[in-house]
Amino acid sequence: MDQMQQVIASLEKEFQIFLFGAGAIEKERLEVWERSYENVYSTAGRISFEDQLDLMPHLDLMISMDSANGHLAANYGTPVLTLWGLTHPFCGFSPFNQPATNALLLDRKKYPKIPTSVFGNKIPKGYEEAFRSLTPLTVIEKTLEIIN
Repeated sequence: MDQMQQVIASLEKEFQIFLFGAGAIEKERLEVWERSYENVYSTAGRISFEDQLDLMPHLDLMISMDSANGHLAANYGTPVLTLWGLTHPFCGFSPFNQPATNALLLDRKKYPKIPTSVFGNKIPKGYEEAFRSLTPLTVIEKTLEIIN
């Protein structure tokens, strides 16, 4: 078993993971993850938006892109780990009252044009795979640092 598989096996025993999303494509993807792991629950299309909001203050951590869910969770005082793609927290979209250390950024040495736009919707040639510079293991390690 490699290091990532060991980490995932450990996380499956210790945590419940709730996946938030809304679109049809998102719902399909989240359900695949839910079927793959015993401790993963998709809220997409299953609980109302109001019930999702009621869940947020009880989370140990919300992991979010720069999206509404991260901002809503932060407003409830829930710690938020943000994953930044082709935009950057310095553009002014960090969740309320979250430390800068809770923002994981892409490799700016390899991708020096980041932020490519305020909204991250411009993808320069060669930046199509930029998000892969942020590894799942980095996200897991930062998650454990925040919640422990």
